[in-house]
Parts: sequence; C-alpha cells; structure tokens
Amino acid sequence: MSDTSELQETLKMVAESAASFAPVDAKRARRIRDQFEGHDPAFWRGMAEQGWLGVLLSEDLGGTGLGVRAAALIAERLGYACHSEPFVSSGVVVATALLACAPSSRRDALIADLAAGSRLVALAWQSPLGDFSLNAGQVRASNAPLGFSLTGSARFVAAPNANCFLVMVLSAIGARSDLMLCEVPADAQGLSIVKEKRSDGSFSARLHFDDVQVGRDSVLAQDSEHSSPATLAVQSALDAGVLCTSAELYGLITRSLELTLSYLAVREQFGQAIGAFQVLQHRAVDMWMQKELTRAALGAALDKFDDPTSSALQRQAAASSAKARASQTAQLIAAQSVQLHGAIGTTDEYELGVYVNRSLALISDFGNAAWHRHRYSQLTPVQEREINDDPSAGSGQPSANLTSNPSAVGQDLNSLSDEVFRDLVRDDFESHYPKHLRYMPYRLRWLQVRDWYLRMSSMGWIAPSWPREAGGMGLAPAKLLIFLEEQERCGIARFQDHGIQMVGPLLLRYGTQDQRERFLPKILSCENIWSQGYSEPGSGSDLASLRTKAERIEGAHGPAFLVNGQKIWTTLAQDATHLFVLVRTDPNAKKQKGISFLLMDIQSPGITVRPIKDIGGHEEFCEVFFDNVQVPLENLVGELNDGWTVAKSLLGFERVFLGSPKLPEYGLQMLMRIARLARLNQDPVFRDKFSTLQLDVTHLADAYAGYANMLIRGETLGADVSMLKIWSTETFQRIADLCIETAGACGALVGEVAMGAGKVNALGSWYKARPATIYGGSNEIQRNILSRQVLGLPAA
Repeated sequence: MSDTSELQETLKMVAESAASFAPVDAKRARRIRDQFEGHDPAFWRGMAEQGWLGVLLSEDLGGTGLGVRAAALIAERLGYACHSEPFVSSGVVVATALLACAPSSRRDALIADLAAGSRLVALAWQSPLGDFSLNAGQVRASNAPLGFSLTGSARFVAAPNANCFLVMVLSAIGARSDLMLCEVPADAQGLSIVKEKRSDGSFSARLHFDDVQVGRDSVLAQDSEHSSPATLAVQSALDAGVLCTSAELYGLITRSLELTLSYLAVREQFGQAIGAFQVLQHRAVDMWMQKELTRAALGAALDKFDDPTSSALQRQAAASSAKARASQTAQLIAAQSVQLHGAIGTTDEYELGVYVNRSLALISDFGNAAWHRHRYSQLTPVQEREINDDPSAGSGQPSANLTSNPSAVGQDLNSLSDEVFRDLVRDDFESHYPKHLRYMPYRLRWLQVRDWYLRMSSMGWIAPSWPREAGGMGLAPAKLLIFLEEQERCGIARFQDHGIQMVGPLLLRYGTQDQRERFLPKILSCENIWSQGYSEPGSGSDLASLRTKAERIEGAHGPAFLVNGQKIWTTLAQDATHLFVLVRTDPNAKKQKGISFLLMDIQSPGITVRPIKDIGGHEEFCEVFFDNVQVPLENLVGELNDGWTVAKSLLGFERVFLGSPKLPEYGLQMLMRIARLARLNQDPVFRDKFSTLQLDVTHLADAYAGYANMLIRGETLGADVSMLKIWSTETFQRIADLCIETAGACGALVGEVAMGAGKVNALGSWYKARPATIYGGSNEIQRNILSRQVLGLPAA
C-alpha cells in the first residue's frame, strides 16, 4: 500500500477498530487468568476474524498486509486494555519468522492457520538461562533415519498451549555448526512441556527435547556457508517482537497513569485531594514525562522500520531504543502508581494490580532495559568529536577567512533531496565554522561569533525557519531539522537565538507591519542584537509578579511609555542593542492581566546594564536598571495589557529551544573524552551509566523533533512543551555529574588540565549545567505548570 494518505486512513481505521478492546476490570482479568491461564480462546478467535492475526501477512497469504505500524497499534491497544493474549509472540514474531523463510507447502500451511486463528504457534529460541544471544540455544540436531533427532532444552517460550513450536536448533552435522528453524508439533513424541507461571497469570513454557524425531521437510530455514536464512528469520522476528512489545508496554503505561491521575484527583486526605500535594504532583509529572519519552522513542523506531532504506542493524538499534525506554518506564510507573494509590494499589481486587502484573511480565520479554541499553550502545557508538575545552579559546579576536559559499547562496534549497541538502549544509559548516569555537563549555560573546553570523547573514542562512518573504530560508520541516542537526553536530555556538528564534517569529505573528519593517531586517543583518527582560529580583520564575512598571506619557517625541524598574538574569545584555521586556501597565488588574510587551533600544537614556559574574568565572548574565526610560508607543507588541498572551507564545518558542538536545549531546562528547583519557571507557559499570545517558539524549532528540515539527507547521504549542526543557537540562546535569566522577582528582581542577594523554575541562560542563535547570523558568515551576495544565491535577 504505497499511497501515504490511503495508508494513514487505513491505520486510523485499525486504531478505531482496536479501540473496541475495552479495558479489563479486575474481576474479568482474574477469570481469564484463572480459567484460561491468560489466553482466552474466544477473544483469540475474535482477533482472527478482525484480521489482526494476519496483519503482517499479504492478502494472497490470507492476511491484511498492513505492516508493522498497524501491528504496533494493535499491540498498544491490547496493552491499554490489558489483554494477555500472545498477539506479539504469535501474530507478530511467528508471522515475521515465517515470512522470512522460503515458500514451501509446510510454511504456507502454517501461515494460513496462523491468520485464521486455527493454530497457535510459538517460537522457541531462548536457552534455559534466558540468554538473548541466538548462538546460546541448547537444542541440537543430529542425523536420524527420517530426518533429524532433536535433544536439549528451551525456556521462556510464549503460549505453552500452542499447537506447534518453531524451534531454533543448532545443527552439529558435518564439519559446520549451523542454525536451523524447525517446526515441531506440540504432541511430538519425546517433547515434554513444563508450564511456568508469570506475574500476570499467563504462562511460559520450558521445553525439553529427548530424541524428538522430525522430518527434513520440517526444516523451514537453514544456514549454510554462503547464507544465513535461519538466523535472519529469527533475528527479524525478534526485532519485530521487541518493537511491538514496546508498543504493548506503552499501552499499559498509558492506562496505568490514567488510573493513577484519576485516583489523585478524587482521593482526599487532610481535607483536600491528594493530587493537590506538590510532591505528588511532581512525581506524577515525572511519570508522564517518561510516558512521553516512550511515545517519542516508539514513534522514532516505527519510522525506522517503515523506512525501506533502513538496514537491519538500524532497525535493531531502533527496536532496542524503544524497548529500553518502555521497560524502564513501565517499571517506574508500576512502582510509582502503587505508591501513589497507597494500600489499595497493592490489592488483587483493584484494577491497577492487573496492569502492574502485566507490565512486570512484559518488562523482561525479549530483553530487559539493561540488555537493550547495552545493545543500543554497541550498535550506535557515539563518535568522539573534536571539542574545545579551553575557556581562553576565541577570547575575543574576530575569526578570519569566513567567506561565503557561492554555491549555497540563492538556491531553492527545498528543491534539493534531503541527502543532497544535508551534504551541502554539512560541507559548508565543516569548511567554514572555526574549529576553536566548536563545542564551547560556556556561552560565547558577540565579538567571538560575530564574523560567523555576519557570514550566515550574507548567505541568507541566518533565519532557517523564517518564511522567504520575510528574509528567511523558508525551509520545509524536514530541511529545517537537518539544518539544526548539522549545526549541533558541528558544535556551532548560538548567539542570535533571542532575535532569530524569539523576536522574529513573535513579530511575524503579533507585530504590526511597521514593526516588521523596522526590526526584522536588522535582526537578519545582525545590526540589532536582542536580549530578554523577563525575570526580576524576588520574582524568580513567577513572571506575573513583576513590578517593573510602564506609564503612558506624552514624551519628547510623541506618545510613549515611561518605564521604571529592574530586570535580572538578562543573558548577555552587555552585548545587546535591544531588549524585549514585560512591564506592568495596569497595577490594579489581576497579576496576568495588566502586563504589556515592549521593545526597547538598550541605548535609551536611563538604561544601565551591570554584568554578573557566575561561579564559573563568566559574565553570562546581567542586571538591567530602568530609570525613567521613554519607550515609543509604537514599540508595544500586541494589545495594551495583553502582553501575557504574547509572552506565553514566546515561552513556547523559548522552551522548545531550551529543550534542544544540543547541551546534553555536547556533554556526552565531553564524558566520552574524559572516560577514554581515564581509561574507563570500556569499564562495564561506566558503560552501563553511559548507555543510559546516551538513550536519555536519544529520546530527548526524538521528542524534540516532534515539537519542532509542530512549531514549523505553525501549530500553537501547549504547556506540555515544558517537558523538553526539564528533560534536556536535567539530563545534561546527570552527564556533567558523571564527568566529574569519571575525571577523579582532575574533576576538581579549574580550566583545561592535563589528564592521561590529553587535556580536559571537567568542571566546565558542571558549571554550564547548573543554571540550565533554573533559567527559562525553573524546572520546579515547569512541573507545576505540567501538573495543572496537562495532567489536570487540582490546585492546593
């Protein structure tokens, strides 16, 4: 089905149909568990009638051919409804394995019965110890008069009541030891089946083969010296199983969180709903953020599986990425949901317990979080890049030889393929951005980056997201993401974000034509450099409590506002030419109603800027004082006293870019370098910590891409965008903490210091990470916003 719109419509129908799987109640779940051992034959037949058991099979094989995304939708809904049917292990894993085998009458009969639901088939591939390596199986084949004799054991086989098993067998016939995939009936002589009860009431099987005789026609695939069809069949089946188990876990996670939020809203203690307690609100927000990261990781993995150009290794990495996050999140939410429910959460009679036990059963299926973190790290090693640790580098001298790329100026870049566009951008950045300014451990000043941004301006590349009619690049969403990715990959320092990413988009949305004509061209040319005036002493993240006031007057040059007050934490205001400022214009209105949004020339009489030195020795922030400053009336953006609406729009832009994966990606590079110099990069304990952080950054990037696309499409960002800022900054802090730990005694030394065969600045990352969770609204405030506006928890 190649037509995208047709496929999307079909997937929508699948989702709507699968929504008919109503969530189980505790009583029904116990009946299915106790009476049917977790597998309800009537429900299974219904799934077959819906076509779900043949979702991966083509129509000529009796299936619907909807593909792995549809299978994941079904698995997700089964998880949400908490049905313990072996859909993934049979309808996905077995189907994928059979499709990878060469056509034969035996294979085709199995496929037909699978789709019809008349035969339950399970894959036996794990060793008795549960090793996830395909070479660890302990079922072996030897020659027999009519075929082969199988001996050995397999464990953790889904659906012990299956009619037959696909068994991964090691053939020791002749000089080679090759893998075979054999069909073995459940009633084969010499096959014994022992059931092992799982946490959700379902069972897995331990199979023991004692001289089990199978014919040669039962071998569906066999490796040889020149090809590995059996290995490829099992591996592709397991990758699909890993992905769809992640989807099922996501469904369980979603419903478990819903139950918990509902309980927090109605359960009362001390005269109010417990959901009003801030500590519980913040726990709930952390649970929700993990769910959203799981959704992003799963979506990215499905995209990789949908992409026909993806390699097998890329699909394996994508599947491991999703399963590591889903298992980790499911374990967290299972534990926290019980805690937040209190005693009732521990009972078998309450619905939550059904979800907790099902989650515990799936967390380890096809590999737990630790195993998949390790595999992901092995499949996608982070490449160490050149990082500048020296705080004295680029100490103010203008960069040289920043000539424009003639081949890049004036092109219709959206007409290029994504691959050609990426090559063009990467080549330009690598060739022209100064190496000594890459991956800096502190924020650069304007003089240090001026030449680079003037070059970008001359090329028309300074505003990639602005429309072309406004002077921007007008990049389509995919191209914009590539552009930003290449900026971050090259370690390009940001400076013009306040103008390019904030003031520009704001004026395009709320500004007058006169304001656009006055300000936008000078932002593009870098003649105007902007800083943000929001925070005030004593207000912190509570922007609505601001006290800087503006009164309407008749100024020396016409109607104006007279501004008095103070702002603080204004980033690099000492280098700015202009400020955008929130001021109170109606002192009698409610906190958020009497605020207006003004644009100011920082050279206006009455403005004083005082830099603040931070604990790392850098002057990144400033105080700004306003003493009878006159601001022309035409510099009011939006309506009078409606500046909060404008400010919230800007916060959406800001929190997307504050949530960029750039900082933690930089941190990972630094951490890898320190570990290599400390000779700890192959230490198992360090590798586990590193792979955890690596996936934290990967899933941040997945979530960031989703919000960036919304922004590019012109959609209004909701309060949920705050999760990006929280996860990005806290991940960066965890990375910075590990940098200090890994550096040992060198972690206490200031600046670039000798370590092993190189030099590092471990403290640089730590100093850079500390304010990240504070600026742009502290993470505690962001959690408050999410708990009220996204999760709907009650106010205290």
